[in-house]
Amino acid sequence: MEEIQPVLNVMVAENLVMRTGHGVYSVADPFVQEIWRERLDLLL
Repeated sequence: MEEIQPVLNVMVAENLVMRTGHGVYSVADPFVQEIWRERLDLLL
């Protein structure tokens, strides 16, 4: 988790993700959300 937190902090600062709860993050940027969903679909 220590390796991930700095990256999440940068993503929150850039408004790409938002913290919705303790250890829970949601995609804040619609473009990023669309890309992540497309990549997830490719993996399934």
